Amino acid sequence: MNHALPWHRQFWPWFLISIPAATVCACMFTIYLAVTTSDSLVVSAEGGVDVVTERALAAEKFAALLDMQGELYFDRDTGLVTLTLTNLPDSTQPTALSLDFSHPAFVGRDHSVELLPSPSENVYVGQQTAPMDERWYMVLQQDDWRLTGVWDGAQGYNDRAKLSPRGAR
Repeated sequence: MNHALPWHRQFWPWFLISIPAATVCACMFTIYLAVTTSDSLVVSAEGGVDVVTERALAAEKFAALLDMQGELYFDRDTGLVTLTLTNLPDSTQPTALSLDFSHPAFVGRDHSVELLPSPSENVYVGQQTAPMDERWYMVLQQDDWRLTGVWDGAQGYNDRAKLSPRGAR
């Protein structure tokens, strides 16, 4: 006589049931994460995302019209950040600039560096305290112009970055 075990005591039925059960558990966990955490990549500002986007596009077009450029130098030993701007409008010589660094993946690492004018014309200097050995997106913005760039500190040998209006690269 054949003494077969009942189905609930065999390996294969439980193995086959575990695959969809694990999928359901993973789906429930994903739904939990989606409901309880916020999307840090969405810009929330007064007037909504579309208004912020329109202002940014207009500021970049103005900077492109003036052919504005910026060159950023970062001294890894001292943390000194030096920014040289070209074709800055004479009417807008700012007393201070804020250079925003955005991490591509972690919003908690985003930070800003305040840049103050140096004795040289169109040169601004600031102090960086965060490590710069990763990739960062940079935004330098005033009321009527905006420059953007990418810092790739992971390469290790490049201590310079260019800032320009988006689309003018």
